[in-house]
Amino acid sequence: WGNGQYSRNSSTKMISFKANGDREFFCHVIHAAGNDAGVEDHVQQLVNGLQAADINTTIDGDGSNGFQKITDANMVVLCVSKQMMDECDNDSSLVRRHYDLAYQSRQKWLVYAVVDPDLRDTRGWTGMLALRAGSELYFDFSKSPISRDNLDKLAHKIKIARSSQYMGQN
Repeated sequence: WGNGQYSRNSSTKMISFKANGDREFFCHVIHAAGNDAGVEDHVQQLVNGLQAADINTTIDGDGSNGFQKITDANMVVLCVSKQMMDECDNDSSLVRRHYDLAYQSRQKWLVYAVVDPDLRDTRGWTGMLALRAGSELYFDFSKSPISRDNLDKLAHKIKIARSSQYMGQN
């Protein structure tokens, strides 16, 4: 990685890498609010796990501009749940608009993470999400506690994306 700087934000405990002259690399997580408590717990475990793996991670609903975060993010993780499928089928939904932006602008670096145990089988996916992502591979974060192995695999994929973007391969 050579010519760059690592920085630590003590309040969020995030470490990020910024190559000389480049903007900071980060991952943005899209999820639908209103999931049941178990699904929300999986989302939070996922975000905490990525941050613990030294990946600067933002999430919808943190008070920031979600559209700007998606536009600026190097990678987007979409949390698949029943609520997410419902929101993706509503054209006026903010979540749908976030997903559309991520799908259209970052398809190469858009990753799906199943956080609802009923949706491990993609044949249960419906609507827009099934149409766009039903044949995609996904990371399974639907069990509690979330799989450390799957978290390590996702973190590895993100770090590969980070290194290839800094090498000018995006």
